[in-house]
Amino acid sequence: MGNGKNYNSGIDVLKVLACFGVVLLHFGHDVKVATLSVPIFMFVSAYLCGRLFTEGTWRELFIRLRRLYVPFVVWGVSYWLMFCLFNRSFDIVVLIKQLAIGAPACPVLYFLFLLACYSIMLFYVGHMRRRFWTLPLVLVICLALQYSGLNATVFNRCSFDFRMVLGRFVELLPPAVLGYAFYFIGKTRVTRGVSFVVAVVPIAVYSMSVGGVFAMVCDGFQYQGAPLLLGAAGVSVAFVSGLSAVKGAGFIHDIAQLTPGVYYVHLLVGKLVESAIGRHRGWLEAVIVFVVSALCAFVMKRIRHMEDIVK
Repeated sequence: MGNGKNYNSGIDVLKVLACFGVVLLHFGHDVKVATLSVPIFMFVSAYLCGRLFTEGTWRELFIRLRRLYVPFVVWGVSYWLMFCLFNRSFDIVVLIKQLAIGAPACPVLYFLFLLACYSIMLFYVGHMRRRFWTLPLVLVICLALQYSGLNATVFNRCSFDFRMVLGRFVELLPPAVLGYAFYFIGKTRVTRGVSFVVAVVPIAVYSMSVGGVFAMVCDGFQYQGAPLLLGAAGVSVAFVSGLSAVKGAGFIHDIAQLTPGVYYVHLLVGKLVESAIGRHRGWLEAVIVFVVSALCAFVMKRIRHMEDIVK
């Protein structure tokens, strides 16, 4: 995020809203806009890693991958142990799949698997001389695979775990590509105001698609299609550009620092909350799960040797 002078409060607000959106998808209402959460995370992650992808060294890439790998393994094994305990079985196949693709014991970890893959890909692209041609080419290929139905056809034949993870590979790569592209736009003379205004157009396209004004649908695995991509990119650009001039950290910054931990523990917390108060799946349950998860992340960040698994 940089020092205090370069602090971007819009990114922190976006992180908190997207993280709550993920919790809402799993333990609240089926709110359509919450589907934007994971693509937004991909966009922001690639945007923040723009310098690494373009100018970083192999050592810096390794450090990033290690940062992703630690919580991926620790939480994957932890959820697998709980999976074995609850199911009263020692299923080594589940562990292998969990550590390979990030599912099924803790399915939300697939995000880290894809993020690591995208980081390696964009690092290669960023160090290519023709990167400005390669990025739109990757975007077009991903959308072509979605709208041709080829992506859905191929991965619908797989088991649920592989379908959920590998099937989403070409669905979540486009927002990462656009996030990286926006990093370059941010280095130009394009003003924040212009970026904010331009962001209204893709948001409008997404809103009209959701409202049924026109359809740009295709088969997929929850994150497919141009409208969702445009909506996530538009919202991301609006927050990053519109609030980037606000100085200081404050309360929202502190909450944003807890969002990785919330993401990792919210499935477990949600199951425990539902076992205590019953399954209600509404706004109140989502808020309770988010708050309790944030408190857990807050405590773990202050325990020695645990901070690496919640950041």
